[in-house]
Amino acid sequence: MIRIRPSLLRSEPQPEDNWTGYVGFIHDVLYKNYLKDHAAPEECEYYLCGPPMMNAAVVRMLLDIGVERENILLDDFGG
Repeated sequence: MIRIRPSLLRSEPQPEDNWTGYVGFIHDVLYKNYLKDHAAPEECEYYLCGPPMMNAAVVRMLLDIGVERENILLDDFGG
């Protein structure tokens, strides 16, 4: 079964944004809120799309927790 969990966040929301969602960088938010307590994150497939710096940070975090590189697919915006 395929389950997609889009994660919306703002890295630096302003007070006038009235943002109530996640705040920070995606690799930190993803780890703290989804992967830290996941039973087997290395058994999942990951699909990323974003700018090169974001993709690099997420890929590095995923590799650090044991995800194989072939389980990480990405679309690089601007690379």
